[in-house]
Amino acid sequence: MISAQDLTIRYSATVALALPNAFGRNAFVDSTVLLGETFPKETRETTDAAFDRLSQAVSKTEGLRRGALKSVPGSLYATRLRRLVVFDEIVADGWNWAPVVPSDARRGHGVADWIFAPWGAPRLIVRPALRTPAENALKNGGDGSEIFLPILAAQSTGADAMLLSRWRTGGRSAFDLSTDFLKNYESEPVADAWKRAVLNLMKRDVVLDEEPRLKTPGRSEAAPSYALPFWWAGYLLIDSGEALSAEELKKLQAEADAAKKPNAENAADPNAASEAGAAIGVDPNAPAVGTGADPNASELEVDAVENGENAETSADGAENAENASEADAADPLAPTITVRTSPSSKKAEEPKD
Repeated sequence: MISAQDLTIRYSATVALALPNAFGRNAFVDSTVLLGETFPKETRETTDAAFDRLSQAVSKTEGLRRGALKSVPGSLYATRLRRLVVFDEIVADGWNWAPVVPSDARRGHGVADWIFAPWGAPRLIVRPALRTPAENALKNGGDGSEIFLPILAAQSTGADAMLLSRWRTGGRSAFDLSTDFLKNYESEPVADAWKRAVLNLMKRDVVLDEEPRLKTPGRSEAAPSYALPFWWAGYLLIDSGEALSAEELKKLQAEADAAKKPNAENAADPNAASEAGAAIGVDPNAPAVGTGADPNASELEVDAVENGENAETSADGAENAENASEADAADPLAPTITVRTSPSSKKAEEPKD
């Protein structure tokens, strides 16, 4: 059974977008965090505390309050960013939702505006407070275009990695997942960075006072756990992959060759199979199950007569051969039986004139 520790999953909108580009990792650059509300009635102190924890874990981080800028469309503002984290709730009830709203401008924030904006949008986008129809099991509509089209729009303007939530969790778990993912992103592949962030969250104790989706458990109720998929299964990681260097390719090839070497040695050693069978109590000389014969033989040769035997034995051998021929006719998959007599004996059958 495959465990979560051994599995990494990343999504790609199309097959071509699953291939890495030639620009490499945009690590150790400025990260911009847009601060709003990840949950209704969330206080400003909560998001400020989350930003402080993120800025301590990740260098070169700047914060921006939603609507702080004047008359600046989000699509144009995004072109100056390298990495974008949005601590603000957005409902994706259609495909043209606003990835980032930095100002009070009435237009220029939607996905359609991103498509027309100059190339150069953030290479990494993290949205832990995005809500999609998936949170209601598509009961209120939704066909996937509300996620598919924005992903294509963001990637067409330069994004190569995105972390998007599909239902609202809010609270400490969303903040910690974003912080750990961004921190791991500096030194690990995107899929590994996300996996490590999830595993770290699963080991932590739930902060009840900072999880708005939780109610205080009663005395007889078990304490909630971050190991439940509700907290992390709703995220969608979109990644175009990363190109490997020549040194990394050589290392992977060496590991693959080392893994094949033991198999090659076992194939070259004729006693390896016998020793393996003896180790589990199997007689290596026993016939294969269901055949009653040597599995390595294509023909079953029967020496009907040996030197010095009489013709009666040869006749018995011929009779066996006839029976075998009848069996072959009944069963086309039966093995061929050949009766061979020695030159010094009389043949079982001689052609008649």
